[in-house]
Amino acid sequence: MSIEQVLFNERLDCEALMEMYEGDYEHAGVVFGQFIKNAPVQMQGIAASFQQDLVEEFRAKVHKLKPVFTFVGLTSLSRQAAQLEDQCKTSGTLKILQSEYETFKNDFDNNLPLIQEIFEKLNNEV
Repeated sequence: MSIEQVLFNERLDCEALMEMYEGDYEHAGVVFGQFIKNAPVQMQGIAASFQQDLVEEFRAKVHKLKPVFTFVGLTSLSRQAAQLEDQCKTSGTLKILQSEYETFKNDFDNNLPLIQEIFEKLNNEV
């Protein structure tokens, strides 16, 4: 199976993934594995900051995770993170970002199983 077939999914930015990994299953597998290991923990930290209404801490944590989504083809989540980050700069409270944050969190939660599935396929191809 080609890496294009492994990485193809309508929810992912396959073009960006193909350009990034250039057929290198091993490299893609390492990056997807690191995402699975680290991103859920980072999202928990983001959730804690949101619940405590720590605007600057929340913004900094979102900023740190934002580029990581692109490495697994979740460019839409990267864009959502950028919007949240920008809104934090003009907001004194996170309460007004409740809807946007919930969408971001739900999109992450809904896409994590897909990333895990692709990680398993990548490991089977190496």
